[in-house]
Amino acid sequence: PAGEGLSLGEIEGKLQTMGYQVRELERKRNCWEFEATDANGAKVEGYLDPRTGELIRGGERGGGVGRDECRGT
Repeated sequence: PAGEGLSLGEIEGKLQTMGYQVRELERKRNCWEFEATDANGAKVEGYLDPRTGELIRGGERGGGVGRDECRGT
């Protein structure tokens, strides 16, 4: 929801700072879900905390990242 946490642009900037080129970025219920490529061109997926932009889980090649981190508490 608007006003809660970092904007799409701020999250994209955080990912770029981490060395990722963002391919897809979507706000989920309690996180930002991303697909990106790393400096070697490998596909990575993960989730970021919407308030801080910190990596919750991910940055791994391929996928295999569950959506449990995005579910409400």
